[in-house]
Amino acid sequence: SIKKYPDSKVAAEIHSFKINDEVLIKGPFGRFILKEQDQNSIFLAAGNGITPLRSMIDYVLDKKLDINMQLLYSNKVKNEIIFYDEFINLSKKHKNFKPYFTLTQQDWNGLKGRIDKKIIEDNLNIKDASFYVCGPNEFVEATVKTLKELNIPQEKINREVFVRAAI
Repeated sequence: SIKKYPDSKVAAEIHSFKINDEVLIKGPFGRFILKEQDQNSIFLAAGNGITPLRSMIDYVLDKKLDINMQLLYSNKVKNEIIFYDEFINLSKKHKNFKPYFTLTQQDWNGLKGRIDKKIIEDNLNIKDASFYVCGPNEFVEATVKTLKELNIPQEKINREVFVRAAI
């Protein structure tokens, strides 16, 4: 998913594409990949950071891997939750996937506030978990700091920062 920003030429160009337009894409080039030996994976995302985590979730479910997955996904308002209906439907079909959503700028019946130590401790089973953190730099840094405060070993923390192109 690509969010359209008024000052981003790249996002504007991509949003101008029509269905069936062809584009050449290179990559991926990163090292942010799922470790299949994990038995308990926790995905922590903010905003567009959900995109690679969704791919990991889909991979586990498609391959029928024996991995328990929990997703904690933060957005400002409900209509910005990317893949909300899809995640709810997946959780109904797969007992090894549990999504949690938190909003920072809108009242609703779900979790409220930024992902922090209390939200993690109150909602997730962190015992022996590997963590996959993805989103804006500030979110990733704050979340990694929180995980360290929870005594999560560094080798169990995997991260990817989404940087908005300035061109």
